[in-house]
Amino acid sequence: MAQFKKISLALASIGLLGASAAQAVDIQAGDWKLGIGGNVNGFMTSNSCQSGSGAKVVGGLACTGDNNFGIQNGLLPNEISFTASSRQDDLDVSATISLWPTIDTTAAGQTGTGSGTPGTGLNTRQGFFTFGDKSWGSVKIGRDLGLFGSDAILSDMTLLSVGAGSGSYNGPTTLGRIGAGYLYADWIPQITYSTPNLNGFNASVGVFQGLSDLGGNYNAQKQPGVQGKASYDFATSGVNGKVWVGMMSQQLSSTTAVTVGTGANATTTGGLPGYTANAYEIGAKVGAGDFEGVGYYYKGSGVGTTLLFLLGNDATGGKRDSSGGYIQGTYKISKVKLGLSYGQSKLDCTGTDSAGATCGTLLDTNTSGIASIYYSLTKSITLVAEYIDTESKNHAGLKNTQNTVALGGIMFF
Repeated sequence: MAQFKKISLALASIGLLGASAAQAVDIQAGDWKLGIGGNVNGFMTSNSCQSGSGAKVVGGLACTGDNNFGIQNGLLPNEISFTASSRQDDLDVSATISLWPTIDTTAAGQTGTGSGTPGTGLNTRQGFFTFGDKSWGSVKIGRDLGLFGSDAILSDMTLLSVGAGSGSYNGPTTLGRIGAGYLYADWIPQITYSTPNLNGFNASVGVFQGLSDLGGNYNAQKQPGVQGKASYDFATSGVNGKVWVGMMSQQLSSTTAVTVGTGANATTTGGLPGYTANAYEIGAKVGAGDFEGVGYYYKGSGVGTTLLFLLGNDATGGKRDSSGGYIQGTYKISKVKLGLSYGQSKLDCTGTDSAGATCGTLLDTNTSGIASIYYSLTKSITLVAEYIDTESKNHAGLKNTQNTVALGGIMFF
């Protein structure tokens, strides 16, 4: 589970509604409008861990060992965001900074201490400014949510609840459907151009800071990453929705020297061969009356699973293929919303993996089924009851399973 200690750090501030959430306070000062908003949430999670014959699943999400209990944040941490906007010289300009604390008492996540000292600290995931006009679009400069995978996570019903991952690693937030339906979009420094709304059509493309792989063998400082997406919003005859496609591409260069041969015949080369990781996605969200459905699929080569570039390559630098997706349906009855969701992420072995012992224990699939009940206590507070069934299987066919019951709520302001 060492890989998922890295995940816990990466997800320490996964706040995803950010500047798009309604602001609780709007202050007008001259030409500037300042908006302040955010959320606070907490969930009680009870996790039953069932290890199948001591199965080792490298990259698995299901917990192993003893059952565990936690009171923690869900997929979202707490958040407060500040946005300043104005109209200047025929341009709409704005700037956003957001801060994300969690409720955990130690850096290890669910395991609390008597001192009650926050171990996860205060994280900044957004810090960007934009300028543009509805006639030609806008430019964003700074750190914000990536384009690839953003619609998948923002359409996920567990954004307001828990989902997978509450007992599989000591993280300050849970995973929702990250790693069991889509890749984490991450918060990445970028320069991105977005078109204006063209009768429901929107597109964005950006140059992104390259991300290093989580195995420590590759870095991405020599070349930028590229991400793009296009979407179409529609509404007709009582049906409304959105369809989207997206892509990402990034080159990675080796940081690890490779020794070939043994003894006096051993030679050291400059490193593993570099490679280019690519991925694409397609998704749709459709609503009719009180029903809403979501379908999503992604496929990649060298991008890994769960987090970007986690387990994306083998020991010789060969690219592992990965894929996944999820389906989701929700239905509103007055103040109650019922939700069902099923998703899976898959990671393939390479020929090098299969020739050695790696493939047997390497993750084959992470799968989860989720049933949720959301109750709107007020227009700001949503109470949640959720059941999550998670399964992690390796390429040898062995699996671990986890059953989670979560109760709690979230408040937006």
